[in-house]
Amino acid sequence: MGVIHINTEIVKSETNSANQQKIFVDRKSQKQRFRENLGAVPHYGSHLIYYAGTGGVGKTALINELKNSVQGTINSKIKFVSYDFTSGTEMLSTLNAMKKFLSDNYKVEFPFFEKGCLSYYKKCGDDAGKDQIEKIFRESTYLNKHKKKLKQAIQQSYNISNVNRVLGESLDIAGYIAAGIPLFKIIECGINLLDDRITDIQKMRRENDSAYRKFVAELEKREKHISPEAVKEYLPTLFAMDISRWLNKKNLYLIIFLDTYEQLTDDEKDTKPHEKLVYEERDVPVDWWIEDLICNALQRVLWVIAGRGKIEKIGKNIEIHEEENIFNLKALEEKYSDEFLINVGIEDENLREGLVKLTGGYPIFLSLCADMYKSAIRKNGVAPSLEKFGDKREDVIKRMLEFMDDGTRNMVKRLCILGKWTKTFATRVLDSLNVLNYDTYNRVKKLSFVTAKDENILVFDRSIREILLAHLIENEPVTVTGTITAVNNFFENVFHKDDADENKSVTNEDRIVFFKLWAEFILSTADNAEDLMSQYAEKLAPIS
Repeated sequence: MGVIHINTEIVKSETNSANQQKIFVDRKSQKQRFRENLGAVPHYGSHLIYYAGTGGVGKTALINELKNSVQGTINSKIKFVSYDFTSGTEMLSTLNAMKKFLSDNYKVEFPFFEKGCLSYYKKCGDDAGKDQIEKIFRESTYLNKHKKKLKQAIQQSYNISNVNRVLGESLDIAGYIAAGIPLFKIIECGINLLDDRITDIQKMRRENDSAYRKFVAELEKREKHISPEAVKEYLPTLFAMDISRWLNKKNLYLIIFLDTYEQLTDDEKDTKPHEKLVYEERDVPVDWWIEDLICNALQRVLWVIAGRGKIEKIGKNIEIHEEENIFNLKALEEKYSDEFLINVGIEDENLREGLVKLTGGYPIFLSLCADMYKSAIRKNGVAPSLEKFGDKREDVIKRMLEFMDDGTRNMVKRLCILGKWTKTFATRVLDSLNVLNYDTYNRVKKLSFVTAKDENILVFDRSIREILLAHLIENEPVTVTGTITAVNNFFENVFHKDDADENKSVTNEDRIVFFKLWAEFILSTADNAEDLMSQYAEKLAPIS
């Protein structure tokens, strides 16, 4: 079995003064494990590392530093994709997010996966999500490359005399539908074009593999099943097939980073949740599709997964061995904690010593102390005393509000209650509460406990939010209930006042994102959450 021979020297990240918490020096052994596995990724099969640790120990910071190191390497044979399950845990949404990154950054084609998705939506019939179908066409590397063929196919199948005049130059599915073309016809034309691509792949000498025929045959069997879920359950395998084909054809190697894995598996509970597969008629753990990705087709891949607590299995059958796969992250040693505090500008040796003891070396608390120190210098012009930070770690989170100016403090409280947001979602809620200032918002986005999960979504650190939210519920209930009311009012406005000026730029895709954010928010704040979600799900159904 061949192995990859590359220069795996990790490039040291530049220190970002706006977000210093991402750089910690006491992670040499963890980085070494990453280098060793990266250097041993086989041509067939995959390697896996699982970084385990309690909240605030620095798992996400380590994942981000490892990603930066990959981006900094001169070896063009190594590519990566990352996903954080705080952005959502639904299987198809996760696969589409990774697909979009790989297509946008590396021009990867996904003919097998996209055909499977379109087949699934075709079987859904009237329940198919128009926006999701439009997104497939809009983001497909192959379909966009051959949009002229697609328009000609639509012309032939629906007898349109002047396809360019009616359909324009882009893959505008909404425009096609407005021109009177049924959605199922558009889907069929997309499937046929992808079928042509799959046939070409099978004819190529380098890729003439019986595995392709096997996967296509299995998809065709599932398409005959009465339930659309039979096709949906096969999508992870088709996704993996496209990735493997790309890696083998280009002689590349891929790193897949998955963060906050416990959000998917809910493994902080005693038993891992299960769900039932329709086609195979069996109960499986909720991360069954990650197992399918790893086992069925992915080659030349290093999996780097991080989550709270230990994990024994991925899915039902992939065992995670303590010595081989798991690396337990612990708090930083005192000397490295002290070095971090020096790097962020804290010169007082006694203050640094006190902060190291107070935080216990936990990176998230060290980062908060650094933020608080800078705020105090900016606000008062003098360094704060140790007593200002509190007597125990939890105090640091509560006291951080005291170090902020009034505008920042009020905004941080509301964003903590939101937990996760887009710019539109947050700014409209904050504006309705009279606490919106764009300069302040841009500054808050750079604080150590706010993380960008993708192009649009920002997330309040989970560990800090748990403590701060409990503090706000106990001590500032009016702030909490007022924010909840503002969120519900925003959601009601977006879904029921389409003609309002502020909603004219809101797309159906935006509404789907808002619904997911609102649903996650309302589940943790309302006693009648299921009734509310059911009511709005009916409103959402026609556009999703």
